[in-house]
Amino acid sequence: MLASNILGMPVRNGTGDKAQDIGKVTDLVLNQDQKTVNVLIGVGGFLGIGSKDVGVPLDKVEFNTQAKTAVVHMSKEELEKAPAYVTLADKQSKEKEAAQSQSQPAPMGSPAPAGGGGAPAGGGGGAPQ
Repeated sequence: MLASNILGMPVRNGTGDKAQDIGKVTDLVLNQDQKTVNVLIGVGGFLGIGSKDVGVPLDKVEFNTQAKTAVVHMSKEELEKAPAYVTLADKQSKEKEAAQSQSQPAPMGSPAPAGGGGAPAGGGGGAPQ
């Protein structure tokens, strides 16, 4: 099976008439031995906007080449609640950004507001009911 046939393949949570569309295959993850270990599935969002990639172990995904679909026996909700897949490079980049932002001094002339900067006492600012 070619990776090009898998990428973009729709993912469903079963094979029957009541199976739901869950997302689509967005990528494959290889380990250091060049073996495919995870399938990244784009879930959530609308028309690809706001979706996230979730890693599913390869042995939990069934590929139906005739129907051109992938099947995972998980609900759409389970995958949407799963943490987004983060690459090692992305994780290191975020850690570096966080370290840099902590080491930079606050800009002069912009003191933090006293009292936490919240809304005035009494809730204020809302429309009368």
